[in-house]
Amino acid sequence: MFMRIKKFLLALSKRIIQFRGTPEQLSWGMAVGFFVAMTPTMGIQTYIVIPLAALLGISKITAATGVWITNPLTAPFIYGFNYLIGAMLLGYPAEITVFSSPSRETLFSSGKQVFMALAVGGTITGIIAGAAGYFVTLGLIKSARAARYKRKGKVRTKEEL
Repeated sequence: MFMRIKKFLLALSKRIIQFRGTPEQLSWGMAVGFFVAMTPTMGIQTYIVIPLAALLGISKITAATGVWITNPLTAPFIYGFNYLIGAMLLGYPAEITVFSSPSRETLFSSGKQVFMALAVGGTITGIIAGAAGYFVTLGLIKSARAARYKRKGKVRTKEEL
């Protein structure tokens, strides 16, 4: 299983390096994708991130790729962590009260509480993940493109750096 994930990530990184655009455009796309991935919007993240990337003039394809970090396998861990961060910052209990006293009122207030905790926690982790995604992607693309040009003996233009 680990080897499959490693192989997939290697192939994905090779593909991202080949996308059109400046390293900055591609890296900002990944950063915005990672940020949106942390928000409690699973299922509609791609519909959010592509128009946002178009509006910002950054890579739509790397933005859409970035939201893949939240998927059915990783979502429980990511959203669970985001909830704990948000609940801690908002002063909410770490457990969800709807399970201890199920009622319509508890469900409504817990739903609001859970969403707010996910939104706050997701914003915090989204900023961190976005910043990390930007710098990792930028370094990856710049070094890979420099190595490719060095192998081919070409001179790079300013926007290719």
